[in-house]
Amino acid sequence: NAAVLELHLLGRAIERLPDAAAREPMKRRVTIVESEIKRLERLLTDFLELARPRAPQREPVDLARVIGDVVELVGEAIAAHHVELSRDFASDCFACGDVEKLKQVALNLVVNALDVMPDGGTLRAGVGGDANEVWMAIGDTGPGVDPSILAEIFDPFFTTKAAGTGLGLAIVRKIVDQHSGRIAVDTKKG
Repeated sequence: NAAVLELHLLGRAIERLPDAAAREPMKRRVTIVESEIKRLERLLTDFLELARPRAPQREPVDLARVIGDVVELVGEAIAAHHVELSRDFASDCFACGDVEKLKQVALNLVVNALDVMPDGGTLRAGVGGDANEVWMAIGDTGPGVDPSILAEIFDPFFTTKAAGTGLGLAIVRKIVDQHSGRIAVDTKKG
């Protein structure tokens, strides 16, 4: 968009300044503004997904590939958090749905899991099924969810994070509902 382009041009102009001492603080400010624009774009995208969601596609989706792709996408973040990854992927677990929306579900859950394990732990990613249904599961060894807030965690704008928007799990629920699925949470405090 225009703001990002202007910031890019400003960053290039700053690089040409002869005074290095003046250049560095200006470059830092440009970086902060770019970061804030990206954060606001993500917030707006999340809000629109809740308020005016696109109807899901209907095609066969390999759930193991969905979670595998997401885990690969956030591989650097997993390593940076010193988190061990445990995979349990059954084969031939296909759902009829929208691969991009289901990836969003997995991504939101993985990001939440990493957020509660800043000093390491285990991230469990699973896919399974039986004759009646298929499922994907994300687990972590974080502190668990306090039972007093469990009923609220999927509500829009409910968050326990200082910088959270409260939209991540609301979007998860919306997408799961669009796929005629269900969400189950198994947690205990501590």
